[in-house]
Amino acid sequence: TGFVKIMKLRRGTLVVLALILLAVALRILLVSLGWPPTNSDEATMGLMARHIAYNGEHPVFFYGQYYMGALEAYLGAIFFHLFGPSLLTLRLSVISLTALFLLSVYLLTRTLYTRRFALLTLALLCLGSNYIFLRETYATGGSTQTLLFGTLAFLLATLLGVSFSREVSPKQRWLRYAGYSGYGLVIGLGLWSDWVVLPFFALSFVLLLWFCWRDWRSLAPLFLLLGLAVGSSPLIGYNSVAPSSQNSFVTLLGLFHGTAVRQAHTLGQLFQGSKATIQVSLPTATGSPFCPAPAVDYAADLSSKLSPSCLALNTAWGLGYLLLWLLSALLTIRALWRARKEQVERRQVVLLAARLCLLAGAGLAIAAYAASSAPLGMPQSHARYLIGLLIATPAIIWPLWEGLTALPLARSLSGGEVIVGFRVIASAALLGLVAAAF
Repeated sequence: TGFVKIMKLRRGTLVVLALILLAVALRILLVSLGWPPTNSDEATMGLMARHIAYNGEHPVFFYGQYYMGALEAYLGAIFFHLFGPSLLTLRLSVISLTALFLLSVYLLTRTLYTRRFALLTLALLCLGSNYIFLRETYATGGSTQTLLFGTLAFLLATLLGVSFSREVSPKQRWLRYAGYSGYGLVIGLGLWSDWVVLPFFALSFVLLLWFCWRDWRSLAPLFLLLGLAVGSSPLIGYNSVAPSSQNSFVTLLGLFHGTAVRQAHTLGQLFQGSKATIQVSLPTATGSPFCPAPAVDYAADLSSKLSPSCLALNTAWGLGYLLLWLLSALLTIRALWRARKEQVERRQVVLLAARLCLLAGAGLAIAAYAASSAPLGMPQSHARYLIGLLIATPAIIWPLWEGLTALPLARSLSGGEVIVGFRVIASAALLGLVAAAF
């Protein structure tokens, strides 16, 4: 029995590695074939990597900006030293971050749900629309860091919540302190890289407070702050000496409100922003393969020229995504309520709460985006600010997967076979459409 378990574990590990290697190979192949074409933003990142690798420079932010970190440039400098400077070696920094994100989202999904569902989620995210592939190969900063650090924050918060106990051995206590340091480091690196990840950080922290509040009486906050200080040290160091006009926080607030378009503070602007989010930005960011966006050229936003058929398909995708989000949230709330009422084991309650926080993070990201200036100006180009929604992919499609497992339940029901059968067929059809789209 032990040998069989080991073989199953090894086989599962091999499948995960094979899927991630396939994803990496597909992206390297596309880059080798000249896709996507480069632009001035990526050229700037390449210039930064060269300056780091050969001139001994240490930039904090993307040249000309005061808020987006230079992590990709530092990774690119490493690959320049290993393989020589080229567009492919520069993009290896992004592809490596993508591989780490895929591994992280598999571990998160396996922790929150099941191993088989984690494999399905991984298989879907290994593929994707041209827009997803572009954001996961294009060296312009922000996107892959948002995916990786947002996923890791939820994974670490969940593991800390599940493993919490009032009575722990000294070894377990120090392991938890290491977990808090890692969580702080991830948050710090993410904030330095791109603040788009903030909604997911906020909800992961809510999860941590929810189930680990007793740890705040220990040294845990100190270790968390230590990790946070290390991860965000470039951001802290810069803003401690920067003039107020070039402060990262002031810059980001100005970007949220917009320079050409004011923030959607009126009812009409909020409606227009929400409409553009549903019809353009949300489907573009979450993998809709219909009517591809010219994402390389940020200025070429063609959302105002979408054909009626494109608009209809995109609207259906956006509304379908929101309906799935709402369905998953309601089912999770119901399951959490029952778990608390029936006093099931603590681990299950933590996992249900983590699922709910993950969905809340996605909802907060969509709401913040819709209320910002981004969808009012160029909703197609600005869809990159919603890239973090890929982190919540398992939570969004879980109701469809769970529906497939309802068939055995029909045998134990009297008179409910037709309803359960319809549920299975509907779930299979919708999940098949999602898989085919990816």
